[in-house]
Amino acid sequence: MRIVTIEIDEEKDLSAVEEFMDKKGLKYHLDDPEALEQSILKGYAESEKGLTRPHADVMQEFRNKYR
Repeated sequence: MRIVTIEIDEEKDLSAVEEFMDKKGLKYHLDDPEALEQSILKGYAESEKGLTRPHADVMQEFRNKYR
């Protein structure tokens, strides 16, 4: 497997790349760096306010659920 990174600034360019990938039957994933940054900042703010659960608690719940 190979990974190719393409940086796209214009929305019209994005649709052209998607069309090409679809025609070739290639798998692709679109990342939105701005959305990722906002998600990280939101998570950080929530953790600072004590609105998140400790990792150990989440993992223990996961183990209990899927045993």
